[in-house]
Amino acid sequence: MISSTGTVNKINKIRKTLFNMLMYDTKTFFRNDNDEEIPFGTNVNTNETINNNINTDNKLFELYEEYNIPIEIKILHTFFTVNGYDKLIVNYHHMFSPKNFIDRQYKNKKFIDLGMTYAGMGNFVVLSWAKTLNKYFIRLDGGANGYDRNDNYEFYENTFDPESPMYKDKMFGYDMFIKHLKNEMDNKNDFLIRS
Repeated sequence: MISSTGTVNKINKIRKTLFNMLMYDTKTFFRNDNDEEIPFGTNVNTNETINNNINTDNKLFELYEEYNIPIEIKILHTFFTVNGYDKLIVNYHHMFSPKNFIDRQYKNKKFIDLGMTYAGMGNFVVLSWAKTLNKYFIRLDGGANGYDRNDNYEFYENTFDPESPMYKDKMFGYDMFIKHLKNEMDNKNDFLIRS
């Protein structure tokens, strides 16, 4: 268990990393639909403050508990609520708002989607969180036609299991999550899960 000082230090470290990404390159880290800069947010000192800033929607808190959602995603969700935005773009990654986050569950309840990036030809690279592994992963979704889109949907809805040994090397933690957001994953295709 992390002490309250440890929790504050961890949150401040994550916020500092996100703030440094805000200054990364000349692009704004957080933008809304009109490409306006979004303020970095309020002081966040504890998980309780994060939860109070996000939303009073019990379903959101239930999902946080059920999926053991990491603190960095809760911090990102505060930007939606504090600033009143429906969408955040993080270096071309569209992060899902708390409401859309709630809607991005699959029947098997083994993972939940956090955001996505358009990859061309109707395909999307989706950033997801594996519930029991407490790891991130990226997967290819969508498709160039209705057949591809349906096949991908059916695979992730009914068949895909992030706990399968065949996907073990495709799961990643916080450091690679930050690299993904910065578009610095040199070996992104090695991590990309396809149906």
